[in-house]
Amino acid sequence: MLTLLVQVPSYAQEDGQYPENLRFSAESEVGCYPCLDTMKIFMFKHVADLRPMLPSWRPVVSRDTSVILEGRVMPFDNHIGPSWGVPHISWEDLPLYHYTHDLGFNVWPDQGYRNLMSRYINVELNDEGEEIRDTVIRPYVHCEWETGLAAGNKGNPASDSTRFGSSFGFATEGHQRYDVIWNFPTIDDWVHLEGLWIWDRGHPPARTEVHPIRFMAIRRNLPEKIEVENQSRYTTRIDIFANGDGSPFYNNFDTSAFVHPVNMSEKDYTFVVRNTLAKPDGATLAFQLKDRKGNTFGEDAQVQIFEGTDSARVTIPWKTLDKPNS
Repeated sequence: MLTLLVQVPSYAQEDGQYPENLRFSAESEVGCYPCLDTMKIFMFKHVADLRPMLPSWRPVVSRDTSVILEGRVMPFDNHIGPSWGVPHISWEDLPLYHYTHDLGFNVWPDQGYRNLMSRYINVELNDEGEEIRDTVIRPYVHCEWETGLAAGNKGNPASDSTRFGSSFGFATEGHQRYDVIWNFPTIDDWVHLEGLWIWDRGHPPARTEVHPIRFMAIRRNLPEKIEVENQSRYTTRIDIFANGDGSPFYNNFDTSAFVHPVNMSEKDYTFVVRNTLAKPDGATLAFQLKDRKGNTFGEDAQVQIFEGTDSARVTIPWKTLDKPNS
């Protein structure tokens, strides 16, 4: 008998509403067979199963399927420790799979996007030493995007640019030394993400991730102060960043046989965002657009304000304008 449990971080308000057909981690193992190898260092000898690394990341649907995730960025306050869940740069990543280290964070999905979560079998020992198995929902989606920063190892194509303080691309396209990294999310920001939906098999039990991201809009939890007609005003800041270069395996600059190109021009990217600040008496919703270093799109975002509301629809007309994938 399996008991369905839900592990919800204290940060997230539990409402008990989860899809009944969440993907099960065992699905990631279908068609993957043991691959035993012997590692020997001096007198130390160990037989390891390399199956979780072959492949480490496996698409849930297909390599051409992009999904949308919306929700709040959250810390991960369980036994692994908070440093894994808050937005962070991974302090170690396998060089075979990376040019630079990954940006990683967890998202507590809005109600309409919880189908992207997963469940797994949790095994614990009771006081008698017997195994207790429960089906557990992992109530977040982990998200990653290679940073494109700080490579220095010999033979790495990212090393030359990053040694001189430039970005290799990926999640920091256009970044130069001493620049503020303006497009990374932080705790309690709301995000709209689009990217590849995969199983991370390298950290069993496998979990679903959006990895790599290709489009990210961040509504900041912290208000922004701007000048309007020589007056200081507070506003809701939304940062928008898109790049089809997500990892060594998914990008548009490498023509190697193992690389899968990312069709950024297959659609227009659109999302609805709500202003989070209290409305002053007599005020109407307005917006400003600010360009960022490294922008090669060449066109403004299209913003449609919904009259009488605190919301707007933002569209990046990639397909409509027939922009290249790069």
